[in-house]
Amino acid sequence: MLRACEKRPVPLAELEKATDEIEQAIQNSLDREISTEKIGELVMERLKPLDEVAYVRFARASNGSGRGAGIVCVHFTATASGGCWRP
Repeated sequence: MLRACEKRPVPLAELEKATDEIEQAIQNSLDREISTEKIGELVMERLKPLDEVAYVRFARASNGSGRGAGIVCVHFTATASGGCWRP
């Protein structure tokens, strides 16, 4: 998400809020495992209202494969929970 928002007028507080919402959605999920594709969908849902360019950048980076989502997951999990999880 940080990379997608690079050089865009997106306040860091808004990114942190979006990250917290994504993490909360994952924690509230009844699923034992969450795919990187699902995480990517959650990220895109939060990015689109924040900044269209960042949304497109993220969508292009993940290219529908979830790879971009894995990078984001590692970032927000490491910063929000203090540990790293790799998909």
